[in-house]
Amino acid sequence: MRHPNTEALDKIEKASASSSSSSSSSSSSSSDEAEKTVIEKRKHYSPLKEEHSDSEDEVEFLYEQNFYKIRDELLKEKKLFEDPEFPPDNDLLRARSGRHLEDLEWLRPHEFTKTEEPILVSDRNEGFDLRVGLDSWFVPSMSAVAESEAMLGQVIPRDQGFTEKDKYAGIFHFRFWFGRWIEIVVDDRLPVKKDQPLYMKSSRPEEFWPALLEKAYAKAKGSYELLNHWMPIDGCIELTGGVPERVRNLHQMLTADARHADRLFLDMLRASQLGNVILVSLPTKTSRENKLRLSEAAQLGLQVKYTYRVTQVADLGQGQQLVRVKNCSGPSFVKWVGAWHPNDPRWSKVPEEAKKELDSETFHDGGFWMAYGDFLKYFKVRKYGFHSTESG
Repeated sequence: MRHPNTEALDKIEKASASSSSSSSSSSSSSSDEAEKTVIEKRKHYSPLKEEHSDSEDEVEFLYEQNFYKIRDELLKEKKLFEDPEFPPDNDLLRARSGRHLEDLEWLRPHEFTKTEEPILVSDRNEGFDLRVGLDSWFVPSMSAVAESEAMLGQVIPRDQGFTEKDKYAGIFHFRFWFGRWIEIVVDDRLPVKKDQPLYMKSSRPEEFWPALLEKAYAKAKGSYELLNHWMPIDGCIELTGGVPERVRNLHQMLTADARHADRLFLDMLRASQLGNVILVSLPTKTSRENKLRLSEAAQLGLQVKYTYRVTQVADLGQGQQLVRVKNCSGPSFVKWVGAWHPNDPRWSKVPEEAKKELDSETFHDGGFWMAYGDFLKYFKVRKYGFHSTESG
């Protein structure tokens, strides 16, 4: 059995690096033939068509595992997929998962789902939850994908599922951006303890796209453990195919020319309207000034160790610029007590029509509004903006 821990990441990086070079030769040397390629390029089948007809778009398959061909063969043989490239091996789990290994099993969703039949993506997609202490660097990008139907459809093709109508065969496919879109298949055997996925899980127990997408990502990187060796910027690029931007030292805009802060606000407003992903985090304790700012931020309710995502930007006029942020680790109780907190009297002066548009009274997903000035003050170190390749 091939162990993917030390191979998959290097192969994907090699494939990504080589994607910019074109192959002009129709022949290959004996040394080229000796190395089996792990990326196979084929015309991909349109998920909108019943028959497997070639479309003009291309997708590449990791380990030459073509989802449609494998699924068709499995359906003919009446078998369920068992992925030889990413087997159910506890050595592929995260190192700090050791205390969870007792009674851990690798099971398919229909083997442990108790309430309803498993589904891939529900009509009421409500995001996902995390088992405390086992979160990952790509959680922010997962959060963004969960709330965008367009992104979700790009990463998770809809031509698959758990029913006979979906042609279920224990195999699922997902797409990631490694210099170009690469498709990765996995079987649906998940690490499970007490009838719950060990890592990512949906807010709905019968929905399994978070756990399966995470498994596909782990396969791409080599193991679940290697998912912790990257940064949120990597996850956003590889799940959205977007172009990263970084803005540092946001707090300095509070004392600089006001036009700089206004320009950034307008940029964020436009990016938010286009559906781009904007991530922010708080500073590290590298200076006395930062320590004081972190202490104040914590007192106001910010969770200083987590990455936040900007979900909405609004200008109410008369200098009232607001930014809505959300803790990317999933829904949680809103603890923000700074300006524009859920019970702030300022909301009583906002017209009802505007409040409905801003969704100011629900705060159902762990997000909350804050003044743009506070946003600049506390999210000091960095800001990532990801502009979708479709936004121009």
